[in-house]
Amino acid sequence: MKLRLLSLVLMILVAGVVPAFALADASAKALDAFRRYEPDFLTSLRKLEEIQRKIQNQNLKPGMPEHDALKEDAADLLDFVQRRYDLMDDLFKSVSGDYPADRAQLFDGFSRLDDLYRKFRDFYLTNFEDGQSGAPPAAKPAATAAAPARSQQPAAGQPAKPAPGAAVTAPAQETAPVAVVPSSSPSPATLDVPKVQESDKVKLTGSLKVDLRNKNEKYTAQNTALPNNYYQGKLSLAYQLDENDKLFLEDKYLQRRRNELVKENVLTFSWVHTHSPRTIYSFKDTLHHVWYPQNAQKAYRDNTAEIFLNRKEGRYERMYNLGYETRTYPDYSRSDFTQKNVMTQTTYFIQNGTLFGESTYNWREYKNSPNLDYRNENTYVEFQRSYGGNKSEISVSDTYDHRLFESEAINLFRASYWDNYFRFRYDLPVSKTWKWTFEDEHQRRHYPSDNPRGYAQLKIKTTGHITIDKKTRAKIGHAYIFNDEKTKARSHKNHQWMGMWEKKFTDRFKLKVEDTFHRRYTLIGDVMDFAENLFSMRATWKLPSKIELTWRGEYLARMYTAMFYRDYRYLQTGLQAAYAQPKKYDWSLEQAFRKFSNRNGNNIASDWRNQSQPFTEGKFNWFIRKDLKLKLTASREKTYYKSFDTTSQELLWDFTRPMTVTEFYGGLEYDF
Repeated sequence: MKLRLLSLVLMILVAGVVPAFALADASAKALDAFRRYEPDFLTSLRKLEEIQRKIQNQNLKPGMPEHDALKEDAADLLDFVQRRYDLMDDLFKSVSGDYPADRAQLFDGFSRLDDLYRKFRDFYLTNFEDGQSGAPPAAKPAATAAAPARSQQPAAGQPAKPAPGAAVTAPAQETAPVAVVPSSSPSPATLDVPKVQESDKVKLTGSLKVDLRNKNEKYTAQNTALPNNYYQGKLSLAYQLDENDKLFLEDKYLQRRRNELVKENVLTFSWVHTHSPRTIYSFKDTLHHVWYPQNAQKAYRDNTAEIFLNRKEGRYERMYNLGYETRTYPDYSRSDFTQKNVMTQTTYFIQNGTLFGESTYNWREYKNSPNLDYRNENTYVEFQRSYGGNKSEISVSDTYDHRLFESEAINLFRASYWDNYFRFRYDLPVSKTWKWTFEDEHQRRHYPSDNPRGYAQLKIKTTGHITIDKKTRAKIGHAYIFNDEKTKARSHKNHQWMGMWEKKFTDRFKLKVEDTFHRRYTLIGDVMDFAENLFSMRATWKLPSKIELTWRGEYLARMYTAMFYRDYRYLQTGLQAAYAQPKKYDWSLEQAFRKFSNRNGNNIASDWRNQSQPFTEGKFNWFIRKDLKLKLTASREKTYYKSFDTTSQELLWDFTRPMTVTEFYGGLEYDF
């Protein structure tokens, strides 16, 4: 009897406690989306790092087709991450406002994405938008781990170290700042140190950059407007004390407004000491302030102190890093934490390639919420090599990420996990006119205590590059993508076939035609099944006046088997005029029109609904002086909002939210 009574009391207590921790359905979906995007953000960061390493290892410079193509890939990654962050920001703001009781859990989940977004953004701005990815070595300070992350070019014919991005391997949720390896690239035998003349021992150099973006999204159906403004100012100073010591000081101020105003200031101080041609010591301290004037609860200050040791040992280059981070939320002490970071990097130079490995360990302790404490281990290995015989290139990388929470809370989406991401790429020329590219990716995330939310994704892509003659080339390819979800109703298979043909008819005219067909099959049912075709053409004329005209045409149609999702199609055409005077100025004007149509949806049949969507953009860049550059951009576009669909795990057009986007951008860069 006593046992039954005791059991009844325990059941009542549990029943009374559990609802207090229950999340609203909308909050649970939001946390699921936050967690699902974490590896996507980290994967994008990895790809950005690989792009930077390739630019350095191959000594690519601005103006080279390979360099420009890689920089365009980096811009695409930024667009990918920025759009997803904007969606998650919208989701966090709306759900936390509707369900204030879940705000603490939502904030904890969103802050992980927020930290990783800032890492990606800062790395891109430093290594790509600042124009440093291909600048001459003479224009840059001697790089070390503690120096601000400015890319260095290797000397011609010499192997290169991994780019600064190679050190950014903290897991998606970490806030440790970017650790940078010495990126000037001497030969494996010696680490050359530039000699400083007696009269030049004290030298001050730097750069000043100011960016301002005013972007507004007006939702016509809801008669609401959402700003997306951005402002950035940056000042970098380098102070050469002597041939062995150098100081760096960088201050960066950013201001962004979307759902709310956000202000950031990042102050970085670095001291670099060249102990010998093979050894460099350095110290770096980063003070990061973030203010939310309309939501002080999210404001914080973060300080990270780091020490670095860089050593050159024959064909090996090693870096060791110890860091200590403290973050304080003045109005939300629940999230205050300290974190210890340990990281090691090793690069081994082989003939025409490199072996690179990195291990990162993080221990985070929350001062007022010990149930949030966790440990994280991240291991990354990479192999890259080119072969002179058949002129092939191969790259293989693998990332293993393991997070262990001291106290799991499955219903709050706080669960330990391990994640493995593997990438393989092989470029194989088989003749003078044909080259194969094989690209494979496999990612698996497993939650031992939360198995239904685990997933895996396999991508197998094969592309054939055809050189028909000096003026004609083509491409064919197939990609197989399998999303294997633990919740099988979400699993689906994808096949994509593509073909491209491009011909340069004369020195003034060329034409490109491309077609991609995409077929998706749901493992259970047919709700997500669709067939999609995208056909595009581009023609380019160079007029006698040196103005380049480009016409683009595009037609896309996606038709679903079921009527749960909306079928849609659009036809787009546009003309762009561009003119450039190298090192003086350049401008471009573009006008495009798109007719968008959609039908059906929510298992209800309907006729096609149409909307015309014009797009206008103008750009102007002016080299006022050799060391002073002005950039201006203005654009206006009608489109639809995109939202994250939790069933198909993808971004979809929201045809109930048409919007008009206007954007004005101005930038000024000054080097001294």
